[in-house]
Amino acid sequence: MIVFGRRRLSQGLAVSTMFAVLAACGDARAPQNGSITQEKLSADLHVLAHDSMGGRLVGSQELGAASDWIAGRFEELGLEGAGDGGGYFQSFDLMWFSLGPGNRLTVSGAGPAR
Repeated sequence: MIVFGRRRLSQGLAVSTMFAVLAACGDARAPQNGSITQEKLSADLHVLAHDSMGGRLVGSQELGAASDWIAGRFEELGLEGAGDGGGYFQSFDLMWFSLGPGNRLTVSGAGPAR
């Protein structure tokens, strides 16, 4: 019972300390945090959800258009790129899995994707 009590006390102290640190940092805001509005978020959502962006399947023109739009928006907002070469894109290898004839698993499309 004492061990449980100590564990409970240390957890309570850890949580209290965390809230105290968060409260002390409460005045530190992200850059341009005040520029985020419901209207701007709604406008961005409507652009990305528009029919012109299609289903945004991997390798599709719509996915490329959405990716380019997001990268442009990040740049417009002054966000620093963390992708390849300090940009907004990160290359990676991608594979597609699907069921073929006779419910056999097929793997295709292995290669670089953006």
